[in-house]
Amino acid sequence: YRNDLQNIFAASGLFAATAFSSSLQYQRISANVIKSCCDTATARIAKSKPRAFALPKRGDYRLKRKCKNMTKFLDGAMHAANIYKNGDDVFRDATIYGDGALLLEAEDGRVKSTVAKVDEVWIDQVTGMYNDPQEIFYEHPTPRDELIKRYPKFEKEIEEARMSWRGDMAFMSQMDLVLVIKAWRKPSMKDGDDGRAVVAICNATLSDEEYKKNYLPIIRYSWTPPTYGPFGTGIAQELEGMQYTIAQNIRDIDESCRMFAVPRIFVSSLGGISQHQITNEMSVIKCADPQGINFSTPAAMSADVYQWVQWKIDYCYKQLGLSQLSAQSEKPAGINAAVALRAFQDVETQRFALQGQRWENDFYMRAAEVTLDLASVIYKDTKKLSVNVPGLSFIESVDWKDVSLEKDLYDVQVWPTNLLPETPEGKWQAVQEYINSGLMPRDVALSQMRMPIINDWIDQETAARDNIERIISLIEEKGKFVDPTGIGNIDLLVTLAQSAYLRSQFDDLEEHKQTLLLRLLNRGLELQASKQASDLAMQQASQGPPQAAPAGPGPAVGQAPTPPPAPLAAAGSGPVKLPSAA
Repeated sequence: YRNDLQNIFAASGLFAATAFSSSLQYQRISANVIKSCCDTATARIAKSKPRAFALPKRGDYRLKRKCKNMTKFLDGAMHAANIYKNGDDVFRDATIYGDGALLLEAEDGRVKSTVAKVDEVWIDQVTGMYNDPQEIFYEHPTPRDELIKRYPKFEKEIEEARMSWRGDMAFMSQMDLVLVIKAWRKPSMKDGDDGRAVVAICNATLSDEEYKKNYLPIIRYSWTPPTYGPFGTGIAQELEGMQYTIAQNIRDIDESCRMFAVPRIFVSSLGGISQHQITNEMSVIKCADPQGINFSTPAAMSADVYQWVQWKIDYCYKQLGLSQLSAQSEKPAGINAAVALRAFQDVETQRFALQGQRWENDFYMRAAEVTLDLASVIYKDTKKLSVNVPGLSFIESVDWKDVSLEKDLYDVQVWPTNLLPETPEGKWQAVQEYINSGLMPRDVALSQMRMPIINDWIDQETAARDNIERIISLIEEKGKFVDPTGIGNIDLLVTLAQSAYLRSQFDDLEEHKQTLLLRLLNRGLELQASKQASDLAMQQASQGPPQAAPAGPGPAVGQAPTPPPAPLAAAGSGPVKLPSAA
């Protein structure tokens, strides 16, 4: 393995598995630990589909609303471009070859993603020595008819173009395909004019345009980033030596089983037993032992050899931070509770923390940023762009013109799509913990379970907040006032209206819209006071008319009644005078 102009297996036979002859079957790997580790790492990390969020840089409600819609647009655009689907292949390529690559480009009025295989991406070592290349090359076979439709002015050159492949792919030279090379070079400085985007074949340059982007459209992910050079290291390279010795040891054990661990019959030559009477395929050996017939099956290898092979296999998993239980989809014995399972899974997850962070930030976040930039380019050229986004109970269409923002108004961040464990038991127990601890409202916690049966109920639970936010949005965006009578949650209306009015004073909102927000707040206070008065009247009505206090016990027999209380004087009237005698 070496860091050459191309990645490691580029010049070797990528299709060598189909070219094995029967005489080479002995050389095949019998215990493919590398494949098991690659599949397990892919299942542990790439199973999570991080979601890209557009976050506003200030608390403007209109900006928050647009960023929320932009997040929806990102969901629909990334799903339509098959970024999540192709991301699994990119991650698997990174575990095998060290690097995986995804090409993002605007094509036919939409964002398109293509998995760039390991032998199709070329990077110069000089420009990529710090893993931030200035230029990148991508070669890919394209059907000749498709190429002519895309570049009709070069029909003659495309018809004359020859197909050239190397190694095991040389047979594709006979197909009606043309090798197309795409190249991108970033500007050497901001607003520079030396950036280029070129599409070429062997005998013609089909396109040569100025390239002003500060990124390359091929997004790469490395399992282990290089310390120096453009290409990383994969699991296959890390475990190559150990895999070779494991395969060799297993072949030795297999050969020993074939040669030594064979049942044998020892027949005494003194017992007069005819060897021809033993008609099965067992090996018969004559000896001078007077015991007659003895059966023997010797051991193929010492127990130390089997332990040594098992230690090597265990070491391969431990070197990567995996466990054989994960590779076999098993849990440790005695661990059944959801909390214990999450703690056990977290031990392995910590080992892949850096890979997971780079997978989210270096791959998916860059993919989201490039998707938004390509969407703006498509809309600038076609003046129309929309995507379909699956909602809770319907498909929503989001237009780019309704979500587009200047880049200095928002940031893009990625987060996991689900905070709950994978098993149904773990999900349910985690939801109960969130609800009982008061960390999440019940509807928010249950929505994390993604159960379609409760989607309608969630809509009912959040209807009041959604309606209030729509009323505020109409005021801030269109200057239209809607009376909130019958909104349901009056206290929430007062809280959100007051927050919106306070924000409007610092967000330079038009004066008449501020007036409408104040009107909405006052209307909410009126409804709140009316509701409180109505509740008090209902409470008094339920208690009935006031009743006189019960009379106390009368004086005892033979005792004078209690004298009346002394009158109270008004303030400043002097001392209290005793009443005159009757």
